[in-house]
Amino acid sequence: MQPETAYIFPGQGSQYLGMGHEFYDHFEIAAFVFYRANRLLNREFEKIIFGKIPDKFRDRVSHVDELGIKRGLKTHLDKQVQIATYISSWAAFSVFRERLEEEKLSLKPVVMAGHSFGEYTALTAAEGMNYDTGLQLVNQRQSIMTSCAKDIDGGLVAIINKNRDITQEDVRNITYYAGREILHIALYNSPKQNVFGGKSKNIGAAKQLLKESEFRAIDLPVLGPWHTPLMVVASDNLKKYIEEKEFSFKKLETPIIANTLTDDNIDPKTITHPDEIKEELIHQLDHPVLWAQTIKKMVEEYKIKRILIFGPGKITQKIINDEYPDVRVCRIEDLDTLEETMYEIKYPGRKKEEPSEDTQPLDE
Repeated sequence: MQPETAYIFPGQGSQYLGMGHEFYDHFEIAAFVFYRANRLLNREFEKIIFGKIPDKFRDRVSHVDELGIKRGLKTHLDKQVQIATYISSWAAFSVFRERLEEEKLSLKPVVMAGHSFGEYTALTAAEGMNYDTGLQLVNQRQSIMTSCAKDIDGGLVAIINKNRDITQEDVRNITYYAGREILHIALYNSPKQNVFGGKSKNIGAAKQLLKESEFRAIDLPVLGPWHTPLMVVASDNLKKYIEEKEFSFKKLETPIIANTLTDDNIDPKTITHPDEIKEELIHQLDHPVLWAQTIKKMVEEYKIKRILIFGPGKITQKIINDEYPDVRVCRIEDLDTLEETMYEIKYPGRKKEEPSEDTQPLDE
């Protein structure tokens, strides 16, 4: 019997140059995912995502900070990270789905979620919209957010406490200084890591105040204060775009735990209805992402025992493993992780080095 399984799709910060290259080279369906994006958006995403790195710069690109984010040389990927990650994650999901069919395996997730713009990939996988609609929406979202950020001079900073969980009182103390709100909570990534957004001068002031504290502050390589009230213009513009283009969404085949919609301002809401999809996509741009709460809801309410991550997922995997070591987390990111995940589905919970000749794989 298969354990209760959830699907997750990563967002910004997980990307790297060359992601999805092995799937593109070995699976026709993955190559078609890129081809379709090239035709629809009139770009060559192979060059953007698989771009060659000069040897003299390779060490600078491969530097990874303590959050797991690759720093260094700027590439075309930096400017189109949202659409590039959407394409790569959808290619990974398409390959996985094809492998399940080829091996006559059946796997139905209980619930899905996507981190930030990864929610668009989750919505596509749950059949709330098709791939072409997702390409157009993610591409426009990226353009709208970048345009809005030019008028703000802001960014994001990750606040980390490795010794204890960050409390709501900590959030208030970091957000406010001398009775004035200088930062906004943007993402609750994990109990020990929150991300705050604001204007650059306020981020600098907050970092200075935290220097002698128990918290670590790390600037994130983004263009603006995503998921904060400073992005309200972007939210309004995305709403106009969705309504002008008359995009229609479908009832989800698998429920999704929303990033930002709640029934009680605390716990993320599970959505299935087309109207909820539209509301969430608009609401998401200027409201905080409840990611830690999402994973908690998966584990505690939905009793999830196994999570599959599609696309570049090392950072997401580590965050979940650190907090929920009993949950099996599998990535579908390259050929090796694909085979490891397929083995896990055939023989749930069995380590690959264990003998399995006499064991028949599960098909449901």
